[in-house]
Amino acid sequence: MPPHKMVLKVGTPIMIRNLNSDEGLCNGTRLRVVSSREKCIDATIMSGTRRGQRVFIPRIVLLSDDEVEVDTP
Repeated sequence: MPPHKMVLKVGTPIMIRNLNSDEGLCNGTRLRVVSSREKCIDATIMSGTRRGQRVFIPRIVLLSDDEVEVDTP
């Protein structure tokens, strides 16, 4: 994965991968960005049983085949 920077605008709807299914953060869960911080994304759940709940998604470091660190919020 080439180095990149993801920019999220406040109010943008996003979908996430499986992060924590017990907290309702799994594939297909829709969120709305409240703010994007240096180390996390502040968002509100838009779908499912936890609709309206505020969540914080931490920065996740991804490694490519070349073992180059890539940060994503």
